[in-house]
Amino acid sequence: MKIESKPLRYAHAEGHTDVCYTEDGKHIITCGHDGDVRIWVDIEDDDPSSHCVGESALAVTFKEKRLYVATDNHAVQAYTFPAFDKDGIVTRFTAPVTQIKSTGKIEV
Repeated sequence: MKIESKPLRYAHAEGHTDVCYTEDGKHIITCGHDGDVRIWVDIEDDDPSSHCVGESALAVTFKEKRLYVATDNHAVQAYTFPAFDKDGIVTRFTAPVTQIKSTGKIEV
């Protein structure tokens, strides 16, 4: 049986990468150890929009037209979507944030 494979796609430099989808499933959002957040239109997108958020981005989630990104400065920053304008710091911690989960309405 022959296995069909497609070329690999590299979202971020070597290291940790986090991924989520928009609620409508039309966009893939990734963040990585390189400090960038990338917004992909779909899996075939060859030129995603890229935004630098810090030295390292550890976690990302999407909720109600906002992106929430955890960075190396131990903060969770909100950004508007799709414009990617800063919308405020949601919270700060004394240690790195490695996961973000949104279950209800988020107030910023």
